Formats: sequence, structure tokens, C-alpha cells
Amino acid sequence: VMQLSPLGTQRFGSTSTTCSSAPWIGVNRMPVQSDSGFAFTSSEAPQGALGALAIGTASVPSGVPVLGVTVFIDPGAPLLVLGAVSNSLGWCKRNVSLPAGSQGITAYGQFLWFDPSICAGGAFSATNAMAVTIQP
Repeated sequence: VMQLSPLGTQRFGSTSTTCSSAPWIGVNRMPVQSDSGFAFTSSEAPQGALGALAIGTASVPSGVPVLGVTVFIDPGAPLLVLGAVSNSLGWCKRNVSLPAGSQGITAYGQFLWFDPSICAGGAFSATNAMAVTIQP
């Protein structure tokens, strides 16, 4: 069996792109309770850009427009927003500790990036979203 995403994860939605960036979301490994090294990742982000990783308790599968991008994390549900910076290759890894006793909890993540490139004219781009169900 070939798995393109680790067990307990599922991507949904689509990216919101700019002329220089079509970012997407991933994770570094399967989400397991008590894992302090679990991380959300973003590839193909604008190079050297500032951004944010939003982690929420609910999703909006059809998405909602925010800052010119489509957001799939429900802004009306409890939400954690973490700062993010992409490197010169457009890569970002943001660690998120998964506490003991969290198995079965599902959270939703999505990166939002500010694209400072001349062609983008200071626009925002966003990854697709990912549902993460914490495994035992």
C-alpha cells in the first residue's frame, strides 16, 4: 500500500497562489500523541517570506475568502496562530507538540504567506489545508 500522506493526515482545499508562489502544506511524520517533534511544513512558499500557521479546531471545507485567499480553517472556532518564516528555497517547518492523552483529536492547519515579490505586488498566498487526527 502506498501512502502519499502519513496515517492520520489528509489534505483538502486548494492553494491560493500569486505569480511567484503556489505553496502547499505537509507534515514531517505521522501525528502521534506525546510527540514533541511533530511539525507542519510548507513548500513552494514565497522565498524569505513572513507568514503564519493557523491551527484550528474546525474547518470550512468550501473555504472563506480572507485577504484575497481562501481560508479553510474556521475563524469562528478556537484557533492558534503561530508565526512562520520561509527560507530562501520557500520551505518552512513549524513544530507543534502533541500532548499526551490527545489521541483521537482532530485539528486543521493552513499556512498564510505574504508575498513581497514585485510581480505579486505585496499580495497574500495560502496553502491548501490539512486535517490531522492524533494517533495513539
